Amino acid sequence: MGDLNLPPMPTPDPNRMHDIRTVKRHIRAGRTSPEALETFLADLPDASENILPPEEGGDSDGFDDIGKEAAPAEPETAPAPAPAPEVSAPPV
Repeated sequence: MGDLNLPPMPTPDPNRMHDIRTVKRHIRAGRTSPEALETFLADLPDASENILPPEEGGDSDGFDDIGKEAAPAEPETAPAPAPAPEVSAPPV
């Protein structure tokens, strides 16, 4: 094999490293730690002022309704099939 002269690995992006979908994998691989995750989350800016109430056009994510689901509607049932016609036995 020849000399590959590959460029150095890029510095990991903290936003991708601590993405909720991949962070457990990165912790297991040793690329980050639970402490680094806690620090990353604590340093995130508060974005609560960006949320509009539903009355002002905001979208409800349903989080407040968890556990308050309405009783499920009864499923529609198909009508029972018609009875099979009686078949008389052939004369013997």
